[in-house]
Amino acid sequence: MKRWKKIALSVSLASSLIVPTFAQASTEAPIEQWKKQTTTASASLAYKKFEDAQNQVSTDTLIVKYNKKIPTAVHRSLGATLKQSFPQLGYDVVTVKKGKSLQEVMRNYAKLKAVKSVTPSFTYKRLGSLDPKADHMYLLSLLNVDKAIKLAGKHSVTVAVIDTGMDTKHPELKGRLLPAYNAMNPAGAPIKDVHGTHVAGIIGANANNGVGAHGVNPNVKILPIDVFGGGLGANDYTIAQGILYAIEKGAKVINMSLGGYFSSPILEEAVQKAIDAGITVVAAAGNEATDMYSVPAAYEGVISVGATDSKNKLAEFSNYGPSVDLVAPGADVYSPIYDHAKGSSFAELSGTSMASPVVAGVASLLLSKYPNLKPYQVEWILERTATDLGEKGYDLTYGNGLVNPVAALQYNIKNVPQQEKWNDETILAKAPVIDAKELYVKQGSFTKPEEMHWVKVNVQQGESVQALLEGAETYDYKLVFRFYPEGKTTSEKPIQVNDGRAGEMEAKLFTAKQPGVLAIGVTDANGNYNLQGKSTYTLAVQSFTELADDGLTKENPATIEQLPFSLENLTFVPENNESDRDYFQFTVAEPTTVKFQLSPVPGIDSSLHVYVAEDLYRPVDPDAKYEEIPFPIASGNNNGVGKGETMTFEAQPGVEYVLEASSEPMDGFYPMVPDMAMSSNIKQQSKRSNRFSNPVSNKRRGDYAPTR
Repeated sequence: MKRWKKIALSVSLASSLIVPTFAQASTEAPIEQWKKQTTTASASLAYKKFEDAQNQVSTDTLIVKYNKKIPTAVHRSLGATLKQSFPQLGYDVVTVKKGKSLQEVMRNYAKLKAVKSVTPSFTYKRLGSLDPKADHMYLLSLLNVDKAIKLAGKHSVTVAVIDTGMDTKHPELKGRLLPAYNAMNPAGAPIKDVHGTHVAGIIGANANNGVGAHGVNPNVKILPIDVFGGGLGANDYTIAQGILYAIEKGAKVINMSLGGYFSSPILEEAVQKAIDAGITVVAAAGNEATDMYSVPAAYEGVISVGATDSKNKLAEFSNYGPSVDLVAPGADVYSPIYDHAKGSSFAELSGTSMASPVVAGVASLLLSKYPNLKPYQVEWILERTATDLGEKGYDLTYGNGLVNPVAALQYNIKNVPQQEKWNDETILAKAPVIDAKELYVKQGSFTKPEEMHWVKVNVQQGESVQALLEGAETYDYKLVFRFYPEGKTTSEKPIQVNDGRAGEMEAKLFTAKQPGVLAIGVTDANGNYNLQGKSTYTLAVQSFTELADDGLTKENPATIEQLPFSLENLTFVPENNESDRDYFQFTVAEPTTVKFQLSPVPGIDSSLHVYVAEDLYRPVDPDAKYEEIPFPIASGNNNGVGKGETMTFEAQPGVEYVLEASSEPMDGFYPMVPDMAMSSNIKQQSKRSNRFSNPVSNKRRGDYAPTR
């Protein structure tokens, strides 16, 4: 039997140059979004979630973002059929024709100039669980809701409940409900369900009617919007339709007790449209007992709500982490339900689905007193008046604390700071110009919600600018790049960089295709801040007229003469907006287990691949009908952005191998994991998203599930 040796090959890359990640028409594999969420759970649980996630990514429905309306005939020529159009948002929903693969049709769309992005549709779930008991609604006394109701105003407030259908004849909801809407089938009636009824009851169940227990705001008007249609999941585009309907009907608050872990562009834009329309959006943070970012709760401007129990402890199922803004009672919450056997009834349910409507109800009380408050002002007041739980001040378990209705209604709104609005005009006028030829370092802190700091760099054609951002470990910061071509006062499409999680570095290299001004912004990805100045960051910016390439191309690989092997000062240098790949040739004298280690590079989700040289360098047959693509015999892309990479494989003597170190993750379309409703204990961290990607959600395909 041959003797096996354990030999390590180490390749160290310099961390100074970053590859750009922007492409005009992107098709990001959902699996890459899942990889951004890191997990510390057991392997079996993680695998189970991965399996479940596959069901959340549509296999036949695509969301196409366009900058010019695409004719129906063009959709057909690309292998798809138009299903639904959202001209308000610039999206078409299409289904893939029979006999066509999803990947093939996505590639067809990505080649079309009119297409900005194409992603599979995702499904989201409810975020609550059923646990029937006969008990009282403890949150009313715990939060002193009756006193808050007395402090409320007389202005009418409509809360849109984007959820399952509800029992419109329940005595606890009599007089509270506006005409219901079925977003899946506008011509049909909503489908009665437990979840939506329970959520609506928490917000606005009737008071003093001798039945059950009243809601947080028993004077509210509720707009029922069914996005599930009796199913277990809701598509992203159906939820977007529900949001647009809420805007049209004049809702002041939207509650979404649903979520998933794949971000959907059509959903995100619909949420932003609602916020821009002055609607306060509240959503459940998720039930996986993890710090994963659940959407829509994690979207900018949304109030993300975690769940506590009757003792003000974080519920065992509740998500936590940087994306959670507030917590509210969500364990064993008593409220009306629709029982398919008995009809109108009551039950205790648990989930962040139950916590979110508590905050939505408090927001409606606040708006009944101050109807002109903007969404950011509502969020500021709720966060500033929250009851501190856990560590003093903001923390990653309870966010800003437990919602406090009485304190919120008693808050002096004159103390709400003005929100600084950054646009092209203000950035060009106010952002300071810096000289980045030498390393420029700026330190700062955020003390207001949605606060943003900008600097500007004058760049010439071909000049590159690198930005590195480090921050406090409990906050998640992001970079925003806006480029203004010379003589222009409108920026090109902004580039947002948020590859890491709380406490992790963000990085980006930008190369100018023409002279102009590059504006670099820094903000908290979740809109968080700290009045005591603890939300701190350090921004380092440097420009380069030339990028020094190490020259280790496929045609000119380095030769590894002996193992072990180590090489310092390698660089990833972009060219024509493409990734950089470095190559190394090697052989072994006897069967050997070879371990490759690639050092971390900020902002890079690197990958390692080993090829048989004979396959990699096989001459191209000009007469071949199809191009033969060499496949690696071993690959590694497991660690995520800025984490480096490690790979081990078994090398045999007599074979010449080629190692490829790439500045981008592996291509491919893979299924993703959804946001499980209720009971798993998966905790995670963050990996990175693919350059070749479908910008979907932090979650799966296109349905969102309720968060009970």
